[in-house]
Amino acid sequence: MSRNFGHSSRTRQSRVNSQTPREELQVPVAKRTNGLHVSQVGHSDAHFETSHSMIAQLQRTLGNRATARLLVGAADANEPGPATRIQRFPSAVLEQPLKKSDWKKYTKTVKKSGEGVSGGAFFFGSKSGSVKDVVVKAEDGSASNTDTANALLASAGVPVPKARNVSPSETEGQDIIGTAQKRGGYDLNLTGMENSYPTTFLRVMSVASGRSLSSTAKKAGTGAFETLARNTDQFIELLMSGNIRQQLGNMMAADTISGNQDRVMKYGLANIGNIMITDAPVRNNLPRALGPRITAIDSEVSMPGGMTGMTKEALVQLGNDQAVFVDRLIESILYFLNETNPQAGQLFQNHPKYGEMREGLISSLKQAARKQASLGIISGPAPLAPSSNPTSANNQPAQATEGKFEAELRRRRRIVWDALG
Repeated sequence: MSRNFGHSSRTRQSRVNSQTPREELQVPVAKRTNGLHVSQVGHSDAHFETSHSMIAQLQRTLGNRATARLLVGAADANEPGPATRIQRFPSAVLEQPLKKSDWKKYTKTVKKSGEGVSGGAFFFGSKSGSVKDVVVKAEDGSASNTDTANALLASAGVPVPKARNVSPSETEGQDIIGTAQKRGGYDLNLTGMENSYPTTFLRVMSVASGRSLSSTAKKAGTGAFETLARNTDQFIELLMSGNIRQQLGNMMAADTISGNQDRVMKYGLANIGNIMITDAPVRNNLPRALGPRITAIDSEVSMPGGMTGMTKEALVQLGNDQAVFVDRLIESILYFLNETNPQAGQLFQNHPKYGEMREGLISSLKQAARKQASLGIISGPAPLAPSSNPTSANNQPAQATEGKFEAELRRRRRIVWDALG
């Protein structure tokens, strides 16, 4: 049985990706639902083998009709037929620059993300081509910083959106900015709170599937008492599912080591609007790609550079007090539940499996911390897997900063390892 949870907000920068879950299944296949969008993310789990045994397994688990819809969707995503090759961007839009004026040529609409109070995340809807929609986010930071953050998350097993960076001074950058102005009336030259910062690069991304965790909490807090009770059961079940628990642990550990202060390392409430969650049936016999999962968006790092006291304190806590991060995450979920309906927060916190859910998240974070910290005591260069498509702002492959960055990464991992005991 699929769960239907809600919509969100974020505190600092605008939300990039949000959408209503698909009926019955959450599959990383480009498809439009109720005017919102999903698409594939840069993650190996998006591909699965449709052998006879797999089809039989899916039919036994999901039923014939659901399996048929899944296989048709997968086929359309990998090899669009004549009926699906309409009104879309070129297939390589997330991998290489479009030709001059092609953004204006292909873009039919530009709409700003409905979540958050600031920033520059925009949905570009296409008129023709292979890709239906892309997200363009105006950023005021470092392109290499963003690429490195996504690379670290990907190396830890956390899905991230497929993306590339474009300088606003390049021909393509000017084309994107001009298209946003012409099709939507938006100025992408500026970003941040009240558009107070000049844009340093434009990030062209796939539309991540699912909805933000804050949205999920708000939706779970909607409805009459019986509905709230059912939503709470499903929400707890979702957070206890193996894949979600493991990926949240991996994400929190990677964020802490990299110094990302805009998710779980924030003082006070965590920014759970930066965590997209794809709801799906919680069934252990399903292929992993069809189960619930998260996507980390709007990620950042504080490396290389001096380690702040906050970063060092968080690294030690990651080693010896994982509950600090888990409780901050749960408190943030409770905030959105209570904001929607205080009764929902009470049902969540008093749920019979609340303690088991919390302990499971703590255990997963401790395992992730040990695994990632162990890389700091291995001789040789600190491993850093590339993200789905890391590129610099001038569209050249991004290179991890050698020397200082690798040394800093290993030093941080060593602090966690020592604190683990």
